[in-house]
Amino acid sequence: MNRFPFRRCAFVAFTTLVFLLGCPVSAQRDAAELKADAALEEKKYVPAITMYTSMIVKTPRRFVLYLKRGIAYYHVGNYDKAARDFTAFIKLRPALVEGYVNRAYAYEKTGQYKEALADLEKADSLNPALKNRELRERLLSATQ
Repeated sequence: MNRFPFRRCAFVAFTTLVFLLGCPVSAQRDAAELKADAALEEKKYVPAITMYTSMIVKTPRRFVLYLKRGIAYYHVGNYDKAARDFTAFIKLRPALVEGYVNRAYAYEKTGQYKEALADLEKADSLNPALKNRELRERLLSATQ
């Protein structure tokens, strides 16, 4: 059994969003985001959270920043803040599956099993090819 299924989802979310964000942005913002991304990749979650927060204050509509900060919050065990960031991501980009899958993992950690299942169902409706069997089984057994 994979002990860290969230890592795979986070990687999928991160790489998908990098691909989707082909729009040009300022060099300064690029440098700041690259630095924050490097901190996230190096598992320096608290500095990454600080850097993403600073960028969110300046550009609150940049949905990818909420996803990345949510991933960092998840890894430091702040699941409520992670879920809030994934919710912000979903509000800005409701058609992207990554927000729902990541929020399902955060909801699982906070005992919100029905909400997590609802997010997985929404993710499946957006992308039927996704397979979150292990998480779904854990959530179903937790709600029975």
